[in-house]
Amino acid sequence: MKHIVNQVDHLITEAIAGQALAYPQLIQVPQTFGFYQPSEAPPKIAVISGGGSGHEPADLGYVGTGMLTAAVMGSLWAPPTAEAIVATVKAIAKTRQVLLIVKNFSADRQAFTTAQQQLVQQDYQVEQVVVTDDISVNPQDYQLRERGVAGTVLLQKILGYYAQQNVDLVKLVEIGQSVNRQLKTLGVALAAPTLPGHLEAQFELQADQVDYGIGIHGEPGYRREPVQSAELLANELLNKLLHQYSVRPQRVAVLINGLGATPLLELYVIAQDIEQLLRLQQIEVAFVKVGNQMTAYNTQGVSVSLLALASDEWLTALQAPTTAAAW
Repeated sequence: MKHIVNQVDHLITEAIAGQALAYPQLIQVPQTFGFYQPSEAPPKIAVISGGGSGHEPADLGYVGTGMLTAAVMGSLWAPPTAEAIVATVKAIAKTRQVLLIVKNFSADRQAFTTAQQQLVQQDYQVEQVVVTDDISVNPQDYQLRERGVAGTVLLQKILGYYAQQNVDLVKLVEIGQSVNRQLKTLGVALAAPTLPGHLEAQFELQADQVDYGIGIHGEPGYRREPVQSAELLANELLNKLLHQYSVRPQRVAVLINGLGATPLLELYVIAQDIEQLLRLQQIEVAFVKVGNQMTAYNTQGVSVSLLALASDEWLTALQAPTTAAAW
């Protein structure tokens, strides 16, 4: 696969500079890939997220009033350093109260936890909400992988709304954990990603196959089948997602997420199939978002996220305005 790059070693630095141009309302924290949006009335609690580059528009695209206070990015598919996270927190957290939204990958958790520990030693109040929405399973033991994937964006939006309402830190964590429990995501790939500087794809997949349960860092899934129609694919994804709820939801928010190389037109097809299937099961679809929200570089595929709306205010939070450019 061909790539539009200069030197591979400069890819992330140049891409971050490009994002700074695309989001002129954001300010970059010196010597980091951390960005924040200045505000005359910032929330008392800074809501910060981040992770590896290669998932654009996540997470920089979600910085803005009513969503993330700041985001800190790392290199390609690698989290930011603890030092970068600390520097970003210090640049914005005037009240010294911080909520970190962390995707459930070991390297991400280590970086954000190390930063949390350093900040606590400097008299900051810092808590985490770890996102575990992925319902893919490990093909060796069939245990849930519980990675933090596209559903993270819905959680970021909801917690950003509550932070803007000046909910206290303890309550913000409780809400985040409640949302995470009701959030389920499953992704599929029709073609694996190929990274700059690499001749081979991240995993092998036949031209007529679809891979269920893939990750956002080029991880293969747990089952491969012949490519099916959009309706059959939607039905398989939806059945797996609904099976994870102990009580079938009555009302849901839906995120149809492109993984980087899937035409938007095809995402719309999956969206209408998912909505029709939910309606047939008498589940109300109260909110729908379709597009490239958390990509996996150039993976050809889609993920579907369901959020069971256990609170009316969660829907209000999703519908509330934000200045975040990518929402």
